[in-house]
Amino acid sequence: MSLKAVGAGLAVILENISDLRVYAPAELPDSINEFPCALILHSGTTYNVAMGSGDATQEHRFRVKLAVTRQDLPSALSDLLDYLDNTGSSSVRAKINADPTLNSTCDTAWVESNTGQGGFMWGGQMYLGTEFEIVAIE
Repeated sequence: MSLKAVGAGLAVILENISDLRVYAPAELPDSINEFPCALILHSGTTYNVAMGSGDATQEHRFRVKLAVTRQDLPSALSDLLDYLDNTGSSSVRAKINADPTLNSTCDTAWVESNTGQGGFMWGGQMYLGTEFEIVAIE
């Protein structure tokens, strides 16, 4: 599969979270107008991860920025909690664990970490959200 396909596969998985607007790496917007939303960015690839196997295994890393409001409003921090949980219908980790092949686009994937809650800039605007680090092996 291609890097573009793996990113799109991650988007398909996250679209299973009710009311979450998801942008795959190939369709990132200039500005955000729908909330909550997830922006999937490629953050790096390590090539030839499994040396000697005959296959050129790749490890792709993605940052998923999840925004819940256009500004840094402390009162909106609770809106992020369900996405951060280990389980539940809005849990990013639970959705990826339910289909670690990211819609059959990679061998396995997992959520490696979360940065916690806070503000981030996108298109010159401040948004309140969080960021997940996702690893996908193909």
